Amino acid sequence: MSDIEIFFKKSVVNSPCMSMLLRGHSTLIDKGWATGIIPFGVKSGCVYAKWNKIVVGAIAFYHDVDIESVHIQLSYVDEAYRGRRIHQRMHEALQTHAKSLGALRITSIVHKDNAPLLRASTRTGMQTRWYSQIIDLA
Repeated sequence: MSDIEIFFKKSVVNSPCMSMLLRGHSTLIDKGWATGIIPFGVKSGCVYAKWNKIVVGAIAFYHDVDIESVHIQLSYVDEAYRGRRIHQRMHEALQTHAKSLGALRITSIVHKDNAPLLRASTRTGMQTRWYSQIIDLA
């Protein structure tokens, strides 16, 4: 799939990747890897991948100027297109963009059972530094 193209949008609003992000978030909810809270908004940018004019993956992110960081809010590659290093190519584009913004780091929160994303993120150089703990009260 060398004909994968990577694109960037300043906002997810009215972007070609919005449907992919919503579909991805819905899939994560169904698997128990996300909550019903939409993790991205109008100030979120996105990097997305197209193959044969079809959006096959997307990363929504937020640039926090105050802490010089880009936070990945949602990352998803359509299951039919996995195993082709699409996530890695999108992440490389995000790293380049984050550096151009003056960010010193990229952060992300990944569910402990989301093995596909944990594997893909490791290939991009992401490292686990913290663990988040939660207690459900309902």
